Amino acid sequence: MTRKEFEKRLKKINSNLCIITDCQLKPVGILLTDDTGNATRTVFDLMKGIWHEGDNYLSLTEHDELRNLLRDSCAFLKGTHLFGDSDLKDLTPDNLFKDYTDHLAKTLQEKNTAYGDSFTESVKKFGLTVIPIRLSDKFNRVCELTKRGELKENDESLEDTLLDLAGYSILGLKYLKEHENK
Repeated sequence: MTRKEFEKRLKKINSNLCIITDCQLKPVGILLTDDTGNATRTVFDLMKGIWHEGDNYLSLTEHDELRNLLRDSCAFLKGTHLFGDSDLKDLTPDNLFKDYTDHLAKTLQEKNTAYGDSFTESVKKFGLTVIPIRLSDKFNRVCELTKRGELKENDESLEDTLLDLAGYSILGLKYLKEHENK
């Protein structure tokens, strides 16, 4: 794939996407412009191999298409160093779980900020059995939702429940790590 082909595919995803360059005209990122061509947001840093998401200026479809373009171009980008010596590991197939783990980390942080470290406090108060109890509650909910073929019950979906299961597992690991010498 040539740079021209890359830019053409980029424009197909969103006509406001373009490559940004440094002072030596070496591409360093992908930028989203407004309809007049003014820069609005750096979407992807090609030098660091990281996304600049946040306000979600791209639709989910556009984001997936851009991720696929970068994945398709990964060998080319690394092989020619067209975009520098960036670490593009976030684009390679061995990191298909990153979006999920990033979402989980964000959710855990938000809940920990909102509720305090209630999980740790519960374990301190009632012991390690809190870990399997919380996991068991969520597992039972998953079983019920799938048995009934429902993806949502009241305000909690199957997706939310699976995220909670993973979250409680991480909280359990965090507790064990923080208290391993006690």
